[in-house]
Amino acid sequence: MVQYATALLIFVDFVWLTVHGSEYSVETLLLNKSLLIDRFSNLAGALFGFIAMGMLLMYRPVDSAQGFYSFLFIAASASFFATILISVYDVFGLFLAIEGMSLMLYHLAAYDRSYAALESGLKYFTTGSFASLFLLAGVFTVILTVGSASYVDIESYIFTSYADGHLGLKIGFVLICVGLFFKIGSFPGHL
Repeated sequence: MVQYATALLIFVDFVWLTVHGSEYSVETLLLNKSLLIDRFSNLAGALFGFIAMGMLLMYRPVDSAQGFYSFLFIAASASFFATILISVYDVFGLFLAIEGMSLMLYHLAAYDRSYAALESGLKYFTTGSFASLFLLAGVFTVILTVGSASYVDIESYIFTSYADGHLGLKIGFVLICVGLFFKIGSFPGHL
């Protein structure tokens, strides 16, 4: 019964966010221009709220109410980082949102506490940390090349600067793509 009440609370919260979030007639930038709040990010937040609600409704408590509350925290944190990932407006925020969501998903993979679940969670964690190295190297290569982490500054650098064919940006974007491909499991040689 508690999971239905919690799912209903999350549903009401995300519907309220979607309805009242549409009051923004223009884009709103928060946290020193790191987050973009607009109609699309509010609708994406509502979508991830529905996904979290579905996860909660499908969950069947195994041991106790304490297991449900930890699952609730992990699912809510994963949907929070997914919403932040949609709203982020610079490459360093992109890295932080991906890492936060990845940590929650590693924990969900090992949540069953069986040998196979713990093994898969550990494998995801080790390959994910290897991918984080590529992501972080790519993010800092882009930041060092452009001088800023903002998407707007990166775009203006690409269209106004003609020095050396943007080699630093190309290397940074390749490293970011390799890290993202490792994270989603589509890189060749992935376990």
